[in-house]
Amino acid sequence: MIPQNLKNLSGSIYTQEDIDEREHIIEIADDLIDKIIGNKPVNELRRDEKVEMIRFMEQKGTFLIRGTIDKVVEKLNIPKVTVYSYMDEIKGRK
Repeated sequence: MIPQNLKNLSGSIYTQEDIDEREHIIEIADDLIDKIIGNKPVNELRRDEKVEMIRFMEQKGTFLIRGTIDKVVEKLNIPKVTVYSYMDEIKGRK
């Protein structure tokens, strides 16, 4: 006999409310990234400025949200490996 809670797993485990909440969280993270980067054109940002932005984002928990690293890569116009390199550098400083 299959327990009742396992029978419920046959459908989607996410409700529309869960999906809406996740999208809202992603929008908040996206907005936070935009505010951290500010109005300065990313091609004018120095390396140390980018590292400081990544440090601030990490302190605020931005990277705990799935997909935010990809958004940072897109907005700062840097390779993903560079973001991870900056994060490693930051962790080495702590």
